[in-house]
Amino acid sequence: KEIKPSSHRLELKKIGAATLIDNAYSTNPEGFTNIINDLKQVPGKKVLITPGIIELGQQTTEVHQKTGALAAGVFDTVILVGKSDRTKNLEVGLKSERYAGKIQYLQNSSQLWPEIDLLSKTHDWILLENDLPDNF
Repeated sequence: KEIKPSSHRLELKKIGAATLIDNAYSTNPEGFTNIINDLKQVPGKKVLITPGIIELGQQTTEVHQKTGALAAGVFDTVILVGKSDRTKNLEVGLKSERYAGKIQYLQNSSQLWPEIDLLSKTHDWILLENDLPDNF
């Protein structure tokens, strides 16, 4: 009862009607895949917000395309933060699965929290995944 989760590591927060899963501290391919698979089992409208996984080197393209393809079957909205090889390959993966949801790019994370406020009115679950700032 007294153990509290570490900040930004699968931390659950209630925002409006939505549950925010704040995993903004750090991630890796296995952890990202696991949370996507877990959210697949949960009912409700879902959004993913991510700049992708940094520091993958030569694996960047493959990992992000696979992750995007997996996310296509789970999220109603995907918001990609910044234009990079990571986010572009996430989009390629989404589209490879004929993703019918909304794909949106934010130029940078300064636009993040106003967007989350809007999304919390229309979505049940919001996943913040990797390297997003603590301005909330």
